[in-house]
Amino acid sequence: LFFSNTDQSQYFFFWYPAAGGGRNELDPGTSLAAAHPIGDRRLPINVVSSVTTVTVAGSSYTLQPGTTQKYYRPTRDDRFNMVRYAEVVLTIAEAAAQTGDLITARTQLDIIRNRAGLLPSAAVTSDDLITDILLQRRLELAYEGQYWFDLRRTNMIQTAQPTYTETFRNLFPIPLREVQLT
Repeated sequence: LFFSNTDQSQYFFFWYPAAGGGRNELDPGTSLAAAHPIGDRRLPINVVSSVTTVTVAGSSYTLQPGTTQKYYRPTRDDRFNMVRYAEVVLTIAEAAAQTGDLITARTQLDIIRNRAGLLPSAAVTSDDLITDILLQRRLELAYEGQYWFDLRRTNMIQTAQPTYTETFRNLFPIPLREVQLT
């Protein structure tokens, strides 16, 4: 999804610190940085740990610690990926693991792990593969609005967020229109 100076994205505004023109409401937490395996090439993209300068299309941007390299343009024209190849690959992997096709699941999962600079998955069981697939979804799709829905879909909210105690909110309600139609 493309944005421009006249049709602005709000990602920078919510991600970037106040000193840089944002509100820093959604900064990377320490748990996301810690979730990256050693050697994961996505870590410096997902979590900026020191003042970093990037140059994109001839323009330089200085990124502050505690931000992300995904949304950093104060002109608020950062692009947003609606659907990514990695998401499709990981969805195939998860579906294969859920149905017992462990070879397909591992093959698809390793496409993403390899691209991130990680060794092939050592998971042997379906449950182990699903755990690794969900971790790769969290890291690969960081800040793209997927993690919360993955937690809800897999009923793992209380595991990831123990302070979230309203378990009745874990599952989405069936829309009234759908109930009436059936």
